[in-house]
Amino acid sequence: MLARKVLIVLLIVAGAVAVVSSVAYVSTMGTGGSASGGLPNPYTNRAYGFMVQYPQGWKGYENYKLDSNTSSVVTFVGPNASISIVAYTIPFGQSFDSIDASSKQANLGQHKGYTMNLQSEGVGTLSGIPTHVRVWIKKTPQGDYQEETLHFANQGRIYSIGFVTPSSLYNDQVGLFNQFLKSFSFI
Repeated sequence: MLARKVLIVLLIVAGAVAVVSSVAYVSTMGTGGSASGGLPNPYTNRAYGFMVQYPQGWKGYENYKLDSNTSSVVTFVGPNASISIVAYTIPFGQSFDSIDASSKQANLGQHKGYTMNLQSEGVGTLSGIPTHVRVWIKKTPQGDYQEETLHFANQGRIYSIGFVTPSSLYNDQVGLFNQFLKSFSFI
């Protein structure tokens, strides 16, 4: 029973960034981001202890629960991409590495309405913290999207930062994501 519960939680973590980022991006296409979302820039979240500068002209939407342990902390939506930060409380007895590996496996392959294929993966650092970095191709009926995801642990939480853009625009948009990451810091 515990293994099933952990698997369900892992599926939620695995899909949370993908779903949040993709839905945020796809739902605003063609609207010019007209929904309200006026967060200060730079954005500071004291509850989760971080600060980040997001691209000018983008809109931000914050704080909603995905389940009892997982929150979409904030999503930033631009005309051609979105960036989401999701936080998940690490369950007792679980490690970041085991959760991250299970998350990767859960994300691979066919899902309802889309297919995820891993393009590349590696390690890096964000604000001095080791991260796992993956680039995915997400095939949907609406088109192909490229998604870059960073997973890292800090103060008992796993964070996922996800960047989603149409595959045809990835090379043009990834610079915005890199600037976003350079500005990220824990406070």
